[in-house]
Amino acid sequence: MQDQGDQPQSRDRLRRCALGRVSLAVCAAILVFYFSVLLSSAVLFALRLGLNRIPLIVGLVSALGILPLVCRLDDGTRWFRRTVLSLLILVAICAGSAIMSLLVYDQTYDGQLYHQETVIQLARGWNPLRGDLDVRAVPSDEARPHINGLARGAEVAAAAVYVWSDSIELGKLCNAMLIAAAFFAALAALLSFEAISIARAILISLILALNPVSICQTFSFYVDGQLAALLLCLSAFLALFIRTGQRRYATMAMMTVAMLLSVKSTAAAFAPIYVAAALLWLMCQRQRGRALDALLAGVAGAVIGIFISLSPYMTNTLRHGHPLYPFRGPQSFGYDWRRTRPADFNEMNRFERLFRSIASMPDDDYAGGHFAPSRLTAPMFFWPPRRLGWFAYPDVRVGGFGPFFSGALVLGVVAIALTRRREAVAAVALVVAVLLSVVIHPECWWARFCPQLYAMPTVLVIAATISPSKAAGRAALAATVVLWLNALFVAGSYIVAQVHWNGALRRQLAELRGSPRPILIDFSDFRSHRVRLSEAGVKFLEVPPAGALVSGPICMSFGAGCLSPTIRVGCSIGPRLAPAEPLRGSPRAVFYRQ
Repeated sequence: MQDQGDQPQSRDRLRRCALGRVSLAVCAAILVFYFSVLLSSAVLFALRLGLNRIPLIVGLVSALGILPLVCRLDDGTRWFRRTVLSLLILVAICAGSAIMSLLVYDQTYDGQLYHQETVIQLARGWNPLRGDLDVRAVPSDEARPHINGLARGAEVAAAAVYVWSDSIELGKLCNAMLIAAAFFAALAALLSFEAISIARAILISLILALNPVSICQTFSFYVDGQLAALLLCLSAFLALFIRTGQRRYATMAMMTVAMLLSVKSTAAAFAPIYVAAALLWLMCQRQRGRALDALLAGVAGAVIGIFISLSPYMTNTLRHGHPLYPFRGPQSFGYDWRRTRPADFNEMNRFERLFRSIASMPDDDYAGGHFAPSRLTAPMFFWPPRRLGWFAYPDVRVGGFGPFFSGALVLGVVAIALTRRREAVAAVALVVAVLLSVVIHPECWWARFCPQLYAMPTVLVIAATISPSKAAGRAALAATVVLWLNALFVAGSYIVAQVHWNGALRRQLAELRGSPRPILIDFSDFRSHRVRLSEAGVKFLEVPPAGALVSGPICMSFGAGCLSPTIRVGCSIGPRLAPAEPLRGSPRAVFYRQ
């Protein structure tokens, strides 16, 4: 007869097991959907066809097919109930992501410059394997090299959604879906540690998934948030494979590596370090069979990723002499990174810049032709609340991981110092692997370029939570609270700004829609606006560049004395959110910049 004291533990183990399977099923469905869309699109391109409605169908069928398979793993009982629950969660995630994407416009600089334009061109039949877009298709000399040369997995997925809808904004739904996938992947991994309670596992998983980079790019076509989510998924699958040795996790890691290579080229440096760290750990544990499986998964993921991304990597090499065009190679445009750094960073090496960025107040101020120098602050020091406003933007430079990130990092170090040796060694090894993947990037100080750095304090928290030391547990709890506050401040700032800016934009579009005559528009470098205006029912005619009609931030201005209004759409880098002064005697509308 089972001892009564063991019954609560048995129930907890059953709940943990059931939640873990549901979490893995939801995560697998989202990732299989994304992977299937990319792979089927790559097959269409290889067949010299354009993007059509097939990839989305393949993705949906694959996602629905994987749910019952995962739910039946190891335990065939109650699999139907778990499948239904997983399906309901998946539908809720997809519906919520779609609704949020439709309600919020992407008003970011790069999003409007080339990410949206890439989606538009793909949805309209462009096959990147057949040739680059020329100046007639993309007149902007700034946008065209980015569209032709950068990895475009995120844009392919968005275009696969866009071809089914009448709103380009719907393509952003993959951002929120991948954040959800990262949460469930982390939850499945943490639930494998019985020392971590279910409630604590959920809280820590949410912290990991709510990376400030992902939060601040949720409603844009930027891809760094997707990079952050996929790197977290890769970490979770490798951890699960190390703990269990089950090849299903190696398979998931393989798919994740392939998706990472297609989303952003820097993943070609990040993913091998993650896989190499797992290999080294397994070899140190003398588990050579598992190490071989992990190696094969990494190699297979790289091969599939290269196939998915024949364009740009192969096409860049053949057409422009380097796989990382337009930033490398004989035809690169010689991008000057000094212009994008805070003024004081140009005299520092990458390690100094990284430390300074973590330890400084959040800032993205641009004035006088350069970004403002960084300003150090003590961890947890509450600087002026107005600085939270920078997290309305997708690419905060200094202090980009949130106002309390440095404080959480200090608390994490304190917690690990109080942890017993076994957990401390594992945590330090993981932190070293993350740091290696970060410092390999020359601009690692910029949060959106190395979003995986955000996981460092949480890794320390997890190790301290597992440790039996009560002092370490209290320090870990304090760090968890600080990280939660950090995420809430960042998310709150971002949501408030989006509500304000989108309200202003909707009023402007309504004003333009009411024009009795077609509006003459010079789109400048931001031709993706033509789709937004068409979807909003605005009648317009595109005209050649005519020079700026007004000065100020991104603006649309009705010119005085015209038979029909002339509008200029442009962008300027700067912190101002106030609109330009209207031309005397004429109405005016403003596009706010992010």
